[in-house]
This record gives sequence, structure tokens and C-alpha cells, in this order.
Amino acid sequence: MANLVDINPELAIYNKIVADTTLTTMLATYSSNPAVFFRSKVPTDATYPYIWTPGRVTTSYDDIKSANGESFMLDLFVVIEESGSLKTLQEITRKLKATLHRQEMTLTGGNQVLSLVSGPVSAPLTEDLVGTILTLNYTFFECPT
Repeated sequence: MANLVDINPELAIYNKIVADTTLTTMLATYSSNPAVFFRSKVPTDATYPYIWTPGRVTTSYDDIKSANGESFMLDLFVVIEESGSLKTLQEITRKLKATLHRQEMTLTGGNQVLSLVSGPVSAPLTEDLVGTILTLNYTFFECPT
């Protein structure tokens, strides 16, 4: 059985986002990749628009008799410059939600149980940026061997 610490659901979520070419063509690029950042801070030389998550908001453990599992929430920020189009912000946000909400993601070593997206809500950003936040509620269990 795979150990929970060896399962990387964030990688599965990232891969699902960057595999959606309709979504990624709406984003800027960074180091020749879509501007999608799963790290504590966005690189200072990143351009807009981009998608960013600083990491899990909450995590809980969902153990059952035959497997261990986790549930977590992840806030995904869609960010554009204030001078950018709000229509673009809305389109990216809608597409990101459609890409993740109730969608299956390839999870090595685990089984996805739930992928629900709520929001959007306005993101509290600096005065030269605007954005939205979607919250992903994700649950997975270890694969039995």
C-alpha cells in the first residue's frame, strides 16, 4: 500500500491544470511553461495573468478500516493586472473551475474520492492587481496493494 506521504495530489492538480490547453493559452508563460505556480510565493519576474496557490489551507485525515486518506482545501488565485480585462479574469476563473470541479485527476499511488470547487470570491491583492479565489476541496485514499 502506498504511504500517504508518498502520494502527491498537488502534482495531480497541477498536471490537470497545465494539460488544459484552452486554459493555459489564456495565461502568461514563465520559463517556457504556463504561469501556474504551486509555491509559497510567485516569482517576482512573473507576468500576468497567472494561477497561484501558496499551499493547503486545511488538511484532515480520513482513515477507514482498509486505507488511510486525506482531505484538504486549496485556494487557487487567478491574478491579472488592474489594467487588464475583467472579462479575461472571469473567463480564466470559469475555465479553471470547470477543469477541476468534479473532474478525475491521475493520482499515482492513490485513489481520488472528491474534487469540488467553490467560489469564486474576490482576492485581496495589492492595488495594482485584481483577482479571484477558487477553493478546491480534495479527498483521496491510499491504493491498497
